[in-house]
Amino acid sequence: MRNNVRMKIVIIRNILLLLAWVVASVTMAQVVVESKLDTAEIRIGEQVQIQVKVTAGKSQRVVFPEFGNGQEVTPGVEVLAGSRIDTTLLNAGKRIELKRRYTVTSFDSSLYNIVPYVMVNGDTVHSRNSVGLKVGTIPVDTVHYDRFNGPFDPVDMPFSWTWHLWLLSLLLIVMLVLVVMLAIRLSNKAPLTRVVTVEQPEAPHLVAMKEMEKMKQQVDSSVLSHKEYYEQLTNILRTYIMQRFGINAREMTSQEIINALLTSNDKIGLQELQELLSTADLVKFAKYESSFTEAKHGLLVAVNYVNETKQSEVEMSAQKKVIVIGGEQRQQRIRIGMYIGLVLLSLASLALLVYLLEEIVNTFL
Repeated sequence: MRNNVRMKIVIIRNILLLLAWVVASVTMAQVVVESKLDTAEIRIGEQVQIQVKVTAGKSQRVVFPEFGNGQEVTPGVEVLAGSRIDTTLLNAGKRIELKRRYTVTSFDSSLYNIVPYVMVNGDTVHSRNSVGLKVGTIPVDTVHYDRFNGPFDPVDMPFSWTWHLWLLSLLLIVMLVLVVMLAIRLSNKAPLTRVVTVEQPEAPHLVAMKEMEKMKQQVDSSVLSHKEYYEQLTNILRTYIMQRFGINAREMTSQEIINALLTSNDKIGLQELQELLSTADLVKFAKYESSFTEAKHGLLVAVNYVNETKQSEVEMSAQKKVIVIGGEQRQQRIRIGMYIGLVLLSLASLALLVYLLEEIVNTFL
């Protein structure tokens, strides 16, 4: 009786183990591991990458092996680094594709057979294909070993751009620019000219207005006598007319000024101006005593006349720059001076360039 029970237990256990093995086989059959190399042949010390690709069900847990720096994936082949894992969904998200690249190297010449693997649900699944890596040596002439030199010592780099080298380099650039500018100008046969800026004098009406404003203050304070008042007022008007119309009014009589203005067709306000000048002549030469109101009216007439005859904005905006062309001898002297300057600058630039190159070369010797 006991033997029959034991027999049944053994049969049931074997059936369960068989079912578990079948299920595991079917599950593992759904996992595909593939691998490939970037190149199949390297020399000692060179690096190559192995790509491991895993295709599995989405619910399966896939773990790529982690290698420490210098750990071997197979004897003689060291793993230097591992990349990130790239994940791609397949079959509407039912399956996944995982990729990872390992950078490996070898320092022993041989032919290596590498079989990458991953862990799926705790079980090890190897790549269905292996990759072959051939590591070759560098050919060395062992017969003429005396022709080989040892490694060079580290070379110091003492050269640096010090402040005086920067300054001299900047000076050289400026000198070269001047040489080019002089050469271009001397190649042009056009006469040498210079531009002179002429400052525009203050407009005549502004000067006259300032002087008459001072007179008004003096009249209000009764500082001036009638004779002094009219002398100053006519002097201001004569100066204004001379500067405004080019008439030598300071050396003319009152009637000559009026006639000159009539001749030049400047007839604006002449009637009141003539009356003002006549009154001034009577005060100065005939001892005519004008009233205070008449004196103030005369100042108002002068102000109105200046305002009516003052220059327009267009007339006042005269050119301030004058181009001056020297004579033939002066032109020749200037050209000779420019030629001498060109030669001296060229020689100085060449000397400075040689000096800078010598300084740079000496730092490497």
